[in-house]
Amino acid sequence: MTRKLPNPSLPNPMNFEGLGLCFWSDFPVWKCPNRGEWFASGAVVSGYRARQHLTTEYWVVRPTHYAENVTTARRRGAVQFTQGGLPLPRRRVEA
Repeated sequence: MTRKLPNPSLPNPMNFEGLGLCFWSDFPVWKCPNRGEWFASGAVVSGYRARQHLTTEYWVVRPTHYAENVTTARRRGAVQFTQGGLPLPRRRVEA
């Protein structure tokens, strides 16, 4: 069951497992993550990918853009996904 709750105080950008620092979608949903969905959890909040259907509710978020850690974080290139929902390897941009 999906419930609409007030927006949480989640860091944006946040660290995502396997992706690094990324911005995430502005509309998190409080529900049990399905396999392959990203969810926010932890005392120091980070994003994790559900390896299986979870029975505990979390804030489900989706990474949208990579971030670069400077004085303030700024948006980088968009996170690209395969048709199976897995993130493609991050392309390095030479400065």
